Amino acid sequence: MKTSTRLLPALALLAGLANGAAAQLPRVLRPSPAAPDTIVVPPTLAVDTSLSPFAPSDVPTAADRSIARAFELSTAGASEQPGDILEGVAALSDSIAREDRVAVLSRDRLLTRRGLGDLTLNWTARDRQVRAWRRQLQDVSSQVDSARRELTGLRERWRVTAASQDSTTLPDLRARTTQVIDELHLVDSALNARTTRVVDAELTLSEASSTIFAELHGLAAAQQEMRRSLLRIESPPLWRSVLATGSLSTSERGGLGTAVHEIEWFVRGNAGRLTLHVLLTLVVILLAMTKRERVRSAAESSDALGEQFAILRRPVASILLLSISLTMWFYPRAPLGVYDAALVLSAIPLLLLVPELIPPDLHRSAREAIVFLVLQRLAALATLGSAASRLTQLGLSVAGALLLWQLLRPGGALRQSEPRWRFTLQRAAWVLLGAFIVALGSNIIGNVTLADAINSGVALSAFAAILLRAITMVINLFISAAVHAGASESRYLTERGAQVERTLVGLTGTVGFIAWVALSLQGLQLWAPVWSALRAALFRTFTIGAVSLSLAIVLLFVFVLALGVLVARLISGIVEFEVMGRMDLRRGVSVTVGSLLRYALIAVAFLVALAAVGINAGNLAILGGALGVGIGFGLQNIVNNFISGLLLAFERPVGIGDTVQVGPNTGEVREIGIRASIIRTVEGAEVIVPNSELITQDVINWTRSGTRRRIDIPIGVAYGNDPAKVIDLLTDVALQHADVRGNPKPFTLFLGFGDNSLDFSVRAWTDSPDWPVVRSDIAVAISAVLREAGIEIPFPQRDLHLRSVDVELLKDLRGEATGA
Repeated sequence: MKTSTRLLPALALLAGLANGAAAQLPRVLRPSPAAPDTIVVPPTLAVDTSLSPFAPSDVPTAADRSIARAFELSTAGASEQPGDILEGVAALSDSIAREDRVAVLSRDRLLTRRGLGDLTLNWTARDRQVRAWRRQLQDVSSQVDSARRELTGLRERWRVTAASQDSTTLPDLRARTTQVIDELHLVDSALNARTTRVVDAELTLSEASSTIFAELHGLAAAQQEMRRSLLRIESPPLWRSVLATGSLSTSERGGLGTAVHEIEWFVRGNAGRLTLHVLLTLVVILLAMTKRERVRSAAESSDALGEQFAILRRPVASILLLSISLTMWFYPRAPLGVYDAALVLSAIPLLLLVPELIPPDLHRSAREAIVFLVLQRLAALATLGSAASRLTQLGLSVAGALLLWQLLRPGGALRQSEPRWRFTLQRAAWVLLGAFIVALGSNIIGNVTLADAINSGVALSAFAAILLRAITMVINLFISAAVHAGASESRYLTERGAQVERTLVGLTGTVGFIAWVALSLQGLQLWAPVWSALRAALFRTFTIGAVSLSLAIVLLFVFVLALGVLVARLISGIVEFEVMGRMDLRRGVSVTVGSLLRYALIAVAFLVALAAVGINAGNLAILGGALGVGIGFGLQNIVNNFISGLLLAFERPVGIGDTVQVGPNTGEVREIGIRASIIRTVEGAEVIVPNSELITQDVINWTRSGTRRRIDIPIGVAYGNDPAKVIDLLTDVALQHADVRGNPKPFTLFLGFGDNSLDFSVRAWTDSPDWPVVRSDIAVAISAVLREAGIEIPFPQRDLHLRSVDVELLKDLRGEATGA
């Protein structure tokens, strides 16, 4: 067989790829040696006569393309993943073989709550690893299967081509055809071997997955059984078995030693991430120290933070607390021992921050609560699985009850706390005291599980409340500093920074409260049943006509719509202040564009919310008809105001910042809403005017085309003065004022002869928005100039003529006059 020189590298590479793989296949799948002119065709495959052969003239070119394509297909799934996965599965199988089975631990009563948590984490981690390996194998298998299908098509066509050749075909073409078929068969053998390795790995993973599934199922059953045992007496009364061996668990699983071992294993496996975590914490501490005064000034000027900026007195402790508290989010798959260590370490900065978090009369109580939780965690870990565990829980219940009684007794800290704290804290303390008493009684009569859950849950809940308050305060400070720092560069933050800050601070508080509820339920072992009941309530469907709804769908609709409204406000605000605000546009144009964009985005958000819950917008036709009828009867005014608002937005006869007069009200337009506009009068009142009144009624806009305004000051002087001299004096006074325009020039008109005076009018133009002040200044100056010129400003005089008077009254008047 003749082989072209350019094909030798490809043949060598293909042979190397298939060399090791073909040796692992059954003999029937290996290519058998054949003579150079022999076409290797497995006997189980028949020639597909539906395929058309290559024309003799196309054989050389098609052969080159087929070999090049075969070389590309030979790389499909060519990775070491199957082998690495087989090695990983072997190690996983060894760890599974060494792991205690939940059924055995439950049977021998060696399964504690902490041990159950450790086992759940371990088996869940194995399940995640197996799922990841399976996804990798599926990717490899998909690539190999696709390559084999394409390769089979190529082989079939070349087989058809070989079958169509006869003695009249040139020998070189027959040899070339045979060569291509051999090379395609070689690549197929390599891909077949690769498929075999993938199948072997998948079979091994299937065995491990079956074991993991069984253990996870058993752990779920054990957790459910443990939750049911919260109200079940599982041990003898304390006075019978306080020192009895075996009355409680004798396993050391989950104790202090195990926690230390878990922490050591975690540190070794995450040394790089922990180093980065520490470095980032140090960098943030340095930044906080250098920007401390700037953050303090921003926090003190914030309306949303109140007195929370006091936490800046301890910046290092605040950042350390935040860094330690984020361990659960940074390392979500860490062992329970790591979380316990983080909880204990967070007590150090938290103790330093107590004076900044808690009212002064509760400082001691807060510190005692923090120390109590630390001791509770350490004591529970040290005695877990031993006979002393029950006595430890008994001591913790007594200590917790005594601590709360010290707070609630007459003269205690909670009796002297601030009024705004007193009611809430007293009720909470009474509830916790009752819980510790229940835990004490449960332990004595034999329900140790309930006592353990109450002790750990109550302590964790109190600690979490203080911890999350500190965390939210630190985050709020960062938010305030970021908003105030951005306000110097962003017009949007300058105008809307306070609103953005209030929104983010409120969101932080909401998230903190939800986290506290979740941690409290987790500590009390109520998270699983509460979450199960909540899910059942959320996804329970109810039908209204042909529409099926659930609480989850309604909440999803509200959430998506609220999120869309926030995004719409953000985008429209950025466009209004950052884009349009930097252009040389007429006043009010940016506000109009921002408002229209906000309305459009809210409409899009509404449609997206409908799509998110699976409601077709076309199905709202009936609702639209009903709304049309309602509009026709009772919503005319609302729709009228809405359409008027759109007309105001497009025509812009009135804009934000314009000074308008609507009826008896004169003031500045502060806001043009979707239904009404707000006008702030000079007296400071905010008048809400329906948009329809701005369209249908007479509106005087003093500043639509500019702020230029004419000032008229009427004045009268006494008879006998020269009108020309008075005109010159009054005009000079107006010209001398700095805010009076020189073009057009001010002038004075002689209006006529009044009853008591010669009447004049001073008229001047000003661009000042404080035109009443300009008018007042000119009037004062006119009074001074006329006084200096000796020109009198007369006051009204009247002569009273009495035509008929009572005689007696006249005598009395004369007598008084005589007597006077």
